[in-house]
Amino acid sequence: MQHRLRLVFICGILLILSSYLCKAETTTIYFYAPETNINNFVVLKNMFTQYVLQFGDYIVQPINDPMIIKQTMRDNHSWIMIISSTIYKKITQDIPLTPLMVMSKDDSILMKDIIVYKKNSGKEKLLNGCVLASSRPKGYIDQALTSFPNEINRNKTKIVIVPRDMDALMSIVLDVAQVALVSEDSLLKLSKLNATQEQNIARINAGKKMLRPILAVSKQSPINYQRLVSIFQSMDTDPKAQPLCQLLGMTKWQNLSNDDKKLLD
Repeated sequence: MQHRLRLVFICGILLILSSYLCKAETTTIYFYAPETNINNFVVLKNMFTQYVLQFGDYIVQPINDPMIIKQTMRDNHSWIMIISSTIYKKITQDIPLTPLMVMSKDDSILMKDIIVYKKNSGKEKLLNGCVLASSRPKGYIDQALTSFPNEINRNKTKIVIVPRDMDALMSIVLDVAQVALVSEDSLLKLSKLNATQEQNIARINAGKKMLRPILAVSKQSPINYQRLVSIFQSMDTDPKAQPLCQLLGMTKWQNLSNDDKKLLD
């Protein structure tokens, strides 16, 4: 009788332990990178989550509002994020972050922002006032405009924040805005989607180079992010990851060197 009771007790303990181990905490990977011009978050979430689920209990959650990022970080100190480098600089003023990796396209981890306008709107009129559309943070836009004092009058420029670079370009096409601050990659993408629209857009000038979207974690995070780094490192050689890489507009992930990290200061 005692033997049976002991056996039942042991089985109960094993059942509890098994149940506990099966309830692994899901790791959410947040995504905010408007320069990728992804307009279907459902496709992004499903495709990205399906890929990383092969390796662990991960889920990808796209974000379309940068204000949600800070709120998410305040509510939860354990997180990991794929984020635009321009937003990263702004967030680190309040929340300590650890940058890990950066997207690379054709062996380049850098991208360049450019200021463009509609050709028939007249470049000389921009000094008299204009509407500028961009997906970048307002502080970043203000800083970028200081490089073009002879082309754009910042005091007479109204800034409109849009979700994606492509939205900023379409604002020019549809005469909602006269100027846009976007990446060179986005203008190239427009030329492939609609060459006629792209031919009506002219560059004012190019800004400084910056990092493509990066992978970062909170410094207090207990997440085993090395496992995720290993998964991302192998994406360029994994045939299953190629549709996802194409959607993200990248060819591979690359570890950030100390010199690379200086571009985030």
